[in-house]
Amino acid sequence: MDAQQLIEQLLAVNAGQKREIENLKSQLDWFKRQLFGQKSEKRLVIENPDQISLADILASPSEPTTPV
Repeated sequence: MDAQQLIEQLLAVNAGQKREIENLKSQLDWFKRQLFGQKSEKRLVIENPDQISLADILASPSEPTTPV
């Protein structure tokens, strides 16, 4: 194996490692967003005035049912 072939082989290995590093960085970023990102529990919820609350539905008198 001459020097030129060795250089080409090392460059190919280097390129593969760079791709793997970029892939691992993107995975790490995804995990960071999942672990430390904005959680739905922390979001400000703006109440919709047109929406009926579950408490109102449960508190309203239901129609009496007659056994059949």
